[in-house]
Amino acid sequence: MFERELVSQLVNRSNEPRKFIQIVVEPRQTGKATAVLRALKKVKEPAHFISADGPILASPDWLRKVGE
Repeated sequence: MFERELVSQLVNRSNEPRKFIQIVVEPRQTGKATAVLRALKKVKEPAHFISADGPILASPDWLRKVGE
């Protein structure tokens, strides 16, 4: 099965000391969610996956609310 380089990049990032949240930004329908979900299967750390697609992003407090 083909695996995008993004999957290994995300796995490597998740193994680094925590400094920042990781945000994956690419055009729509390019496989971001698939790559993130595949990377999360390889990582033993707890993770929180949130899709940032949709009109709810109009609120500046969106990130704070989903992080609760």
